Amino acid sequence: MAFPHRYRLPVLVAALLFCVLFAAPALASLPYYNRDLGYTIWLGDGWSVAENARLERFALVEDGLDALAAGWEAGYVLNGSDSVCLLVSKLSGRVVSRNAISEFNRHVVRQLQRDTGRSRGWRAESPVHLRRANYDSDKAVLRLEMDATGQNGRPVSAVVYIVYTRGGMLKFLGLTEKGDAAGLRAIDKAVSTLYLDQGLSQ
Repeated sequence: MAFPHRYRLPVLVAALLFCVLFAAPALASLPYYNRDLGYTIWLGDGWSVAENARLERFALVEDGLDALAAGWEAGYVLNGSDSVCLLVSKLSGRVVSRNAISEFNRHVVRQLQRDTGRSRGWRAESPVHLRRANYDSDKAVLRLEMDATGQNGRPVSAVVYIVYTRGGMLKFLGLTEKGDAAGLRAIDKAVSTLYLDQGLSQ
């Protein structure tokens, strides 16, 4: 069906406007694929990949899980600063059955509860305090939210995500200033976009 000449320009403009409006959400975030760790993460506006030199600045950062200590293999920062960041490492071991995951989750939570109030974790004088723990069985992700102290001695909020895959376990650590609810939401939103090469079928 051909449009009369006087309608062609408005129809073209409307079509272009439609494309721009519906393309905007896709352009607002970009996928970052990590072949070594086997995941893709979609990061919204303001996030950028942390270079190796910046990752080294987090080398001494701990998350209260001493038994799961590992070097940071990837990382992302929000708005170019270290006030909101997301660090990634691979954990040793492999837990894939429902029972094994439940037992491992209980072990991790018990360890953090036991260590709360002791002089260990982030700094000798400022231990990690577990605030809440949640397990999403659909996504096979354990989320641990904690109060702690950063390397600069200031209070921070830390969120650890243990992600179970068929190939092993990944650990994501989100850090933000204490009380920064927007920063925590940004971290949660970023982690929620994870796509795994070897997702865990349950």
